[in-house]
Amino acid sequence: MDKLLYQSDFSKLYLEERHQLLRQVWLENSRYLTQQRYRREMEVMRSITWLHKVERLLGDARLFYYIISEEEQAWVHAHITDGTETVRRLAVLVSADAFAQQSIDQLMERVSARNFDTRYFLEEQEAQAWLLEC
Repeated sequence: MDKLLYQSDFSKLYLEERHQLLRQVWLENSRYLTQQRYRREMEVMRSITWLHKVERLLGDARLFYYIISEEEQAWVHAHITDGTETVRRLAVLVSADAFAQQSIDQLMERVSARNFDTRYFLEEQEAQAWLLEC
C-alpha cells in the first residue's frame, strides 16, 4: 500500500516500501512552478529516495506542465542524481503537454549516464508492471 510522504501544491510523493518504489505525482498546479519551487520539489524527492533506499521511481508527469530550462536540467544532473544511487529503474508517465514532455526528454538524456533503466509509458499499470519486473 502506498504511503503519502509529501504533499505540496505541485506534487505528491508516495512510497510503497515493500517494493522500494517511490511515485512522484505532479499536479496540475505544476504550471505555476517557479525555478526555486521546482528545485525544492526535486530536492524533497532526492531526500526521500536516499532516506528510503528507493530502487524504483515512477514519475507521473501526466499533469506536468512546467518547462524545465536547460539551466535547471544541468542543476538536476549536478545536484539530484547524486542522491539517487540506489535507483535501478525509472518509469515516466508521459505529460499531456508536448513542450513540457520535450523538456522531460532532454532532462532524461542528461541523466542517462546514470546506471538505471528509463522507459516512458502512457498507462500507469504498464509502468508499474515494468518497474516490478526487476
